Amino acid sequence: MKQHTNLLVLMGLILLGAISRSPTVSLGPLMPDIQATLALDYGWSGFIVTLPVIIIALSSIPVSKLVGRKGTGKPILFGLTLYGIALCIRSSFGIYGIFIGSALVGLGICFINVLAPTLIKEYFPSRVGPMTGTYTTMMYLFAAISSATAVTVAHKVDSWQIALAMWLPLVLVCLIIWGVQFKKSHPFI
Repeated sequence: MKQHTNLLVLMGLILLGAISRSPTVSLGPLMPDIQATLALDYGWSGFIVTLPVIIIALSSIPVSKLVGRKGTGKPILFGLTLYGIALCIRSSFGIYGIFIGSALVGLGICFINVLAPTLIKEYFPSRVGPMTGTYTTMMYLFAAISSATAVTVAHKVDSWQIALAMWLPLVLVCLIIWGVQFKKSHPFI
């Protein structure tokens, strides 16, 4: 494997870790602003925060079977595309958008959760431990950053919607990196 390819895959792996929790953990700190805007009670607010986790649990087995049949290329590109669309929906379409978008965010995260270990084994077979550690470190580091900055960003720009969608650029960059990588290794993806 070429050094350039290793760097591109490493960047893609780091970005997968960065986005795999950030959009979900930012939801909780923003919930008071969301409740005020959408007139949600505590029950519905709790459901919105829990919805991605429920979707991840329900879809993990079907997604893993899909990955078993389709390989890693198409599923990761589909999952990242879905994830980006979900972030837009969740931030843009009011009360219906936040429910639908949160469910789709969970499905996008499911694709990342299922595929990250497979991608690590595929591209770094002799360094599974260190690469898994890198991925996990990025996941928790960016989750902490997201949780710590969400309210500040929302109040700075006066929009919880922008604070929820602020991870979209990283999702798009991640999609481009993996798209380039899979196009090189599988030209017909």
